[in-house]
Amino acid sequence: MANPTSRTRGTGSPARRIIMTATARLAAATRAGRPTPPERGARQEEQTPSGRTLFVEPPPNGWEDPPEPEPFEAEPDDGAPPRTAGRSVLTAVLGLVLVAALVGAAVLEWHYR
Repeated sequence: MANPTSRTRGTGSPARRIIMTATARLAAATRAGRPTPPERGARQEEQTPSGRTLFVEPPPNGWEDPPEPEPFEAEPDDGAPPRTAGRSVLTAVLGLVLVAALVGAAVLEWHYR
């Protein structure tokens, strides 16, 4: 049962809930057969799995530099389709509906005053 004088829901303090959540996650990971995360104080060598390392000798002339990017030229794109009139007609119709609704609300407010 929760403390009746407490203002928070549930039992215990927020720190206790965090610990309980971490414990539940660890138990679920153990049941699923996944490895547990390393401890916070573990060293970097212990955290990284061992694997193969491939050493590459640098070429005698040095590495090739990537090509320089070409400057961007701002040319108008003529391939874009022009705007159609349907979009502007839709905007006008929606504007008229909005104005009609506002006028109707004002008339009703004036009538029932």
